[in-house]
Amino acid sequence: MLDREANRASTSKVAFDSADRKGVGLSSILLVQGVEPVKGKIDPANPLEFLSSPTEGKRVIPKLITDLAANATPYAYFVVYPDQSIADKPKIQAEFWVGGQLLAKQVADLPPPDATGAIPMLINTAAKPGPCELRITALQGNSSTVQTLKYSIASK
Repeated sequence: MLDREANRASTSKVAFDSADRKGVGLSSILLVQGVEPVKGKIDPANPLEFLSSPTEGKRVIPKLITDLAANATPYAYFVVYPDQSIADKPKIQAEFWVGGQLLAKQVADLPPPDATGAIPMLINTAAKPGPCELRITALQGNSSTVQTLKYSIASK
């Protein structure tokens, strides 16, 4: 980041892991700053690029902070990697926690995987003041894996 007025520069990084494993896989969860169109073909090796339709690619721009303003409408991005050896269709369970209390819990079927075998997901998250946690569980047959994302929303 470059602040020309203050004549300062800084850097930050956000880890995004999509490790190989047996059973259903799940990447890290990222807060989203924005989504932009991809000009040309998407890069199948880039987990932040995905096909939003058969002819249109999108790229996720990660948010580098987890302390959000009171008026924030946070979105989260993650990728589910179904296990081709399991016949059952994959699902996700999303849990939204605020201040240590379960606010909502939902299980949803997933769309079919893309050409790379992955299922990119972009979801709206809880936006209540206080410490928030999004807990995603990928489920397929007897296989499951969990990732969490912690962030906070300022009071109004």
